[in-house]
Amino acid sequence: MKKIISALLLIHLCNFAFSQCEVKNRLGADDVMYYYVDYVPFYWTSTKELKGGAMTDEQNYFLALKPKPFPEKPHGTKLKDDLKVTLSNDSLYVLKHFDTRYMDYDTSLLFMYIIPEKLLPAFRKYQVEKVQIMMGDEGERLYTFKLHKEAVKDQLDCLMESLDEKKQK
Repeated sequence: MKKIISALLLIHLCNFAFSQCEVKNRLGADDVMYYYVDYVPFYWTSTKELKGGAMTDEQNYFLALKPKPFPEKPHGTKLKDDLKVTLSNDSLYVLKHFDTRYMDYDTSLLFMYIIPEKLLPAFRKYQVEKVQIMMGDEGERLYTFKLHKEAVKDQLDCLMESLDEKKQK
């Protein structure tokens, strides 16, 4: 019983910690300012991991994903396939590849996929269930979200509200 209560308390604390809306920014290599909320883990096993979240350049919204393991340079930068995303409404969406870049002194690879304006309402309403990423010679890698399924919709809401407040000032 103690384990169940401890697990429920941990889940509640994790959700409370994530529910904070702290928008950060980073100047990209292309001299564009990107706004984001800290990346969260979506999937984790002893051999694979996927972190990510929503980000914006104030013009477009993106789904940013950091898979592990990932191909070393220069093979990773050649990965420019689109992303297949399944939301909790059981619909499959294809997001166009926007950018691939190595980050954090080449210890992580970041894929950015553009979320078209017409799909924003669906991504703000439904949670992400799974994504399918092409990983070069390995082929398609499927990540079924186990953690923070609602993070993308929550982060999009956070970013949009923050930008609306910024514009009103």
